[in-house]
Amino acid sequence: MFKTPWFDKALIRSDEGFSLRWGRDWATYNENERKLTFTIDVGGQGASIFVGSVTRWDDQPFHPVEPETQMRIVRNVQRALEWKGFQVELIP
Repeated sequence: MFKTPWFDKALIRSDEGFSLRWGRDWATYNENERKLTFTIDVGGQGASIFVGSVTRWDDQPFHPVEPETQMRIVRNVQRALEWKGFQVELIP
């Protein structure tokens, strides 16, 4: 289940243990006290996720994210944004 606080419409929290905050061209994904910042393009009712930028946790920039973890994060972000009403496009 997703929730958005009334005071921050650019934040989505999931009861699955992750949260997402976004701006015009960036997003931050938080999970288990870890943070990953990546490129996104949000405008109108659309959002594009640049999958190739979901590569490294902010606290471990020299260790790449495993491909399975990358796709799990992308799926979580996609579901959260779709719940918020965005048409989501994945850009390789």
